[in-house]
Amino acid sequence: LWSRRRHRESGAGWVREGSDIAYYPCQDGGRRHRVSFDMCFPFDEDEVFLSHAAPFTYSDFLTDLSRWPEAPRRSLLPSRGGRDVVALTIGDPAAPLSACIVARAHPGETHASWVMRGVMEVLLGGSEKERETCFRHVRWFVVPMLNPDGVANGRTRTNLDGIDLNRHHHDDTAPETRGLRAALQEEVRNGHPFAFVDIHSHSRRRGVFAIANGVDGDPLVSCMAARSALIDEAGTSRCDVRPQDEGVGRVAAARLGYQYSVTLESSLCARHAAAGSQHLSLTDLLEAGRAVCLGVADLAEVELRRRNTVPPADSILGPPVETGRDTPIS
Repeated sequence: LWSRRRHRESGAGWVREGSDIAYYPCQDGGRRHRVSFDMCFPFDEDEVFLSHAAPFTYSDFLTDLSRWPEAPRRSLLPSRGGRDVVALTIGDPAAPLSACIVARAHPGETHASWVMRGVMEVLLGGSEKERETCFRHVRWFVVPMLNPDGVANGRTRTNLDGIDLNRHHHDDTAPETRGLRAALQEEVRNGHPFAFVDIHSHSRRRGVFAIANGVDGDPLVSCMAARSALIDEAGTSRCDVRPQDEGVGRVAAARLGYQYSVTLESSLCARHAAAGSQHLSLTDLLEAGRAVCLGVADLAEVELRRRNTVPPADSILGPPVETGRDTPIS
């Protein structure tokens, strides 16, 4: 709940409110669901707004960018609506490994931006120890909001042309993913594409969990989970890659050469059971972003030690596998 009066008097923004919250199917064969709750409004004579998850707007994104004006950035290209798709290049350009973190391909998945804020706070404003850990071996390419038009215009899943960006990372259908792919190809040419994390939100499952191409992402997921109990390592979805999945971000990035490529899903509701099942707070989401950065850095340390004795594999992603099994892609 966002209260105009409370914001004016105390500066408080979105606050989790309500009691006796229930979500259940209607009596129509499960085609629709209903949410019910009790709400006690904080003031009389007030204007309030309600949301099922904490919003993160295009204006919030611009505010975040203004916090770190010194961070090197560029526009991948202008969107259909004339907004820049902004990418940040952070760390030592000569670092031996490259990591790419992307968020908000799907505009309605607001928790992805809160996780991304955690990423940016570590890389751009973290403690000296955290930043030293993150920059020791890795250069970072960060796209905080891949779909600014969709966010600014209230779309839930598509850009202004009605295109789902997370089905078109492999072709030229959407300008946003075309610009990202060109930038990633440049990163690959610069050498050692290491980790790709595409941050999303999930409306049905609990927790913060990964979707991976088979078992290829397991080492990265393990390192992130070692940094935070909020990462549900046991809940990782390991998917066979089908032909129709080629446009999914983590699949396209692996095809380009990224060694560890995953989708990171952050629930729009609660933690997973092992982490307590409470509603995910904004602090939790920021912590998940921190775990992404430090997990990538930890795996980079392991990988460089391994490379001293074991030559890297030629390929980490085999050809597409046709399967009749449903694949839970975001």
